[in-house]
Amino acid sequence: FGPIGMKGPETAKENVSVVKSTLEPGFSLRGTLGEPFAAAEKLLTEAIAPKGSNREATLISAESQNKKIGEIYEFEYTLNANRINVRNICV
Repeated sequence: FGPIGMKGPETAKENVSVVKSTLEPGFSLRGTLGEPFAAAEKLLTEAIAPKGSNREATLISAESQNKKIGEIYEFEYTLNANRINVRNICV
């Protein structure tokens, strides 16, 4: 992952962020954020590429998966920021 067209470990860039937190009883992604597509669109338009930010985000896919820890959302999108194109996956 990283800038589009970059291949191989010597040119690709990877960034991983992890947040661990205790959730309130009864918390669910779907109940808090809505369906995966709506949640991804909200994330992109309000946090990653809001109006006036000179960034453009394009949603490629949004889906949910049930894991042992519960339901997770996975979003894939491209981001064009300051002439740098990046492909991201958000879980």
